[in-house]
Amino acid sequence: MTVRSARGAMVDFELLAIKAQLANVPVPKPVEERRTAIEERDGTKPLASEAVNELLKVAQEAAAPKQAPKRK
Repeated sequence: MTVRSARGAMVDFELLAIKAQLANVPVPKPVEERRTAIEERDGTKPLASEAVNELLKVAQEAAAPKQAPKRK
């Protein structure tokens, strides 16, 4: 179903649904192996999930509002 958005752009909801389904499909093993080989060759190996979690924790702590000392 194609509809015109409020901004005038054509939006195809069936195409968006298909793209969403394809995005959720796991990557085939040969593709994952090729991607890993390229990342290792280029030195752009992704961070381990533990490192990502630690970075997120630090970022959240930094973004948290600081509590000012209470005045008497």
